[in-house]
Amino acid sequence: MQIRAIIPSIFLCFLILAVASGCSEPQEATLPEGITDDTAPVTQDPVQDTIDDVPDQHYAGIIASVNGEDITQEDIEEFTLMMPHLAGAGQDQIISELVAHKLLLQEAQRRGIRYSPEEIEEALSEIYQDPLLLENIPDDQYQILLKQQEQQMIFFSLVDASVTEQEALEYYQENEQIIQATFGDVSFDEIKEDLIQGLKFERKNLALNALANELMEQADIVFY
Repeated sequence: MQIRAIIPSIFLCFLILAVASGCSEPQEATLPEGITDDTAPVTQDPVQDTIDDVPDQHYAGIIASVNGEDITQEDIEEFTLMMPHLAGAGQDQIISELVAHKLLLQEAQRRGIRYSPEEIEEALSEIYQDPLLLENIPDDQYQILLKQQEQQMIFFSLVDASVTEQEALEYYQENEQIIQATFGDVSFDEIKEDLIQGLKFERKNLALNALANELMEQADIVFY
């Protein structure tokens, strides 16, 4: 029973949903309100005014630009494969989440945060402690797992979070019935480290949400 083993599989979905939820208010860093696949842009929209000044052919295949970095239809398709919760989602939602994702990756690049393939594979192996679990995964799905793990490591390196043993104990006491129902009859000492890691995970996501919103306010984002 390992809470940590659950974390990687839900990390990116949780993070991007949290970030995107902070982008719902109309502002420069979000899709202009009223723009969908089948409606015209809102009038007097500064983003649309910028688009109108540039030849249409410039945007062939380009969906958005984030600080000068283009987002293409191919990017959207690859991102959707990494984010199963986006299956069947509308284009606006996917783009909004991808923009938040790009901003965090750009910030990581600015800070020089990177991991080697060996570090990523080692971290993934520590999560899936049974080697057979990884050996039986098709190569295309394994590559997606590696990409997800890499971005989890990068994102978590952007923010700090700490959890004390006392805070973990309080969480255990407040949620003991749910914990017992989910993981069986486990004592606090048995699950302490997993609770600490889980609470760190939650706090880092909150910190990442705040960081992404800050980056949104400063970013140069154009939607086509």
